[in-house]
Amino acid sequence: MSRSTVRVLLLLLICQIYLFAESEKIDSTNYSSTTDKERLTGIVTHASRYLHSSPWEGIKEAELGLSLARKCNDTYSEIDLLYYTAYYYHLLRDFSTAYEYITSASNLMVNSTDKYRKARIDILRARIEIILTKYQSALNLLADAVALGTGLHNNEIICDAHNYIGITHYILKDKEKAKGYIAKAFALSQEIGYQEGIALSNEHKGFLTLNDSLPEALTYITKALELRYQIGDRPGISDVLETVAVALQMNNKVPQAIDSLKAALAMRREMHSTKGVASIYSYLGLIYRKEKKYQSAIDNTLESIKIRKEIGDLRGVAFGYNILGNVYEELKDYKTALEYQKNYKELTDSIYNENSAAQASEILDKFNSEQHRKNLEHLEKAASLQKNLIIIAGIFAVLGLAFIGVVINRSLYRRKIQNELEQNHAAITEQNRQLIALHHQLTVVNQQHDRLFSIIAGDLKTPFSMLQDDTVALAENVDLLPRDQIMAKIRNIRIRSKHMLSLLDQLLLWAKLQRRKTDITATNIDLVMLMNRAIAYFEEVAEDKRILFRRTYPAHAVAYGSNNSVDSIFRNLISNAIKYSHAGGEISIVISENAGKFIISIADNGVGIEPAVLKHIFSLDITPTKGTDNEEGAGLGLYICKVLAEANNGSIAVESTLTHGSVFTLILPQPVTGV
Repeated sequence: MSRSTVRVLLLLLICQIYLFAESEKIDSTNYSSTTDKERLTGIVTHASRYLHSSPWEGIKEAELGLSLARKCNDTYSEIDLLYYTAYYYHLLRDFSTAYEYITSASNLMVNSTDKYRKARIDILRARIEIILTKYQSALNLLADAVALGTGLHNNEIICDAHNYIGITHYILKDKEKAKGYIAKAFALSQEIGYQEGIALSNEHKGFLTLNDSLPEALTYITKALELRYQIGDRPGISDVLETVAVALQMNNKVPQAIDSLKAALAMRREMHSTKGVASIYSYLGLIYRKEKKYQSAIDNTLESIKIRKEIGDLRGVAFGYNILGNVYEELKDYKTALEYQKNYKELTDSIYNENSAAQASEILDKFNSEQHRKNLEHLEKAASLQKNLIIIAGIFAVLGLAFIGVVINRSLYRRKIQNELEQNHAAITEQNRQLIALHHQLTVVNQQHDRLFSIIAGDLKTPFSMLQDDTVALAENVDLLPRDQIMAKIRNIRIRSKHMLSLLDQLLLWAKLQRRKTDITATNIDLVMLMNRAIAYFEEVAEDKRILFRRTYPAHAVAYGSNNSVDSIFRNLISNAIKYSHAGGEISIVISENAGKFIISIADNGVGIEPAVLKHIFSLDITPTKGTDNEEGAGLGLYICKVLAEANNGSIAVESTLTHGSVFTLILPQPVTGV
């Protein structure tokens, strides 16, 4: 596709957008019914009418409805209006506020049997979590939505869930799996004539082909844009235009990319999407900087910063400071560049408050830059002092009577310079102290990395070797082995693969804990569902050792904590119990309630723990031991359990008798009233 063809295509699309912008606006509805209940019914009925046109108007109407729903104690109306409000904020790109509303809707659905509402809420929550980089949680929600849609025979739900599962796998670098899910969504959407599903699949196909073929990507994106236009979806059109700009800029078609961004900017202004407008200005700043059109880069970035300050978007402000710092550095205006980079550093420190190796490098760079600046200041002051002394000498020769006054002035000036030098020395001493502290932290990080590499070298190498041996043996003898032996080897491969996946999950979670990037978003969680899911995950391993599970659960066990982190705790404890149980053993799981807390105990009758090891069982200072069937482990699981339990305002403890088994007890808080 030539440059001229791309430009013509883009101009035609933009013309359609401007024509669409002139279309008739939604008339306001007069809710003049006599009762609050009737007014509420009218608001809920019309709540979705702004989804494709004016999200900000939709928010105002939904918030009016929420106050009425709570006044009327109408839970389902409140859930629907929370869903629509979250959707509107999502369209306005205020994702943190959107997540608060959809989480509130999800919490109200805990005891509901309405599967359709739950599926829709799960899909929207997953969409927001994808943007917030909570990928595993999003995939779990989307898998639940597929199951609910299948049970309801609702193909639109299945299409939406498959589309977002696909794009999540694309983000996670699994392109083939992404293609499979998006192809399923596209085929099913076409089969049922679901226009929004077809549009979304085409957008995602455009993403998948961006790096391979710009013409093919633009073809898919053009189809998506045409469908969005037919549906009348203004927010969707602006997002697709931004995607077009990314595609064009990646392929060095900068003028067309700028045209596309300006069209998206006009639409977002019309929708009052303040954060979306700021985002477009940031992108324009980046593109102009790349093109070395520095004044345009500065103007657009400053406009983005101004808007983000007004709405309190500190991350966006920091992003803008970073762009300006780089622009002024390229302009060789180092003083201004240093100021913006200083602002960027201070703001990101206040947001993230992390002392990582990357921050240490930034502080060192800052120290060197400021040291250079201070050296220049000292040289300038010294030159100024030398000039003043020459003037004073001339005054001495001409005005001897002013000798005493000049001496006093010189003394005061020298004292001022001395004070400034002392202050600079104190500042440098403090920076040196900070660098020493950072050096110590980096030493600890290096030790932790050494621990990680030893785990990777030792604990992953053995199961990978065994898995390779099984697969080679199976491949070379598949025509010779009887079916039962083939199935046994396949079962062994599946069990070992699951063991390695569990080990890798522990390593990744441990790495996140070191960087303080764990996903601790508290909500109401179903303990029985999470426990049964953890047991099912290790079902084959337990069957292989003939281990029996005994479960004692209450009718309802809804605690307050992070779904992902409690799931990780349960998996680690179940895996640990199986590992150290004898063949034919028994694991007892009890969930009970006492004094406003849930108590979860997992007991095995296995080998038990030696007293010397028991004291350090939840730390990293222990040497991992093999299980009763020579199972391998990294020695990270129980440490992870302790950190995650405390992060969820809970605790974990253990009792053990050598040769008789162990009991691990996890305590979690009950749901907070009103959540």
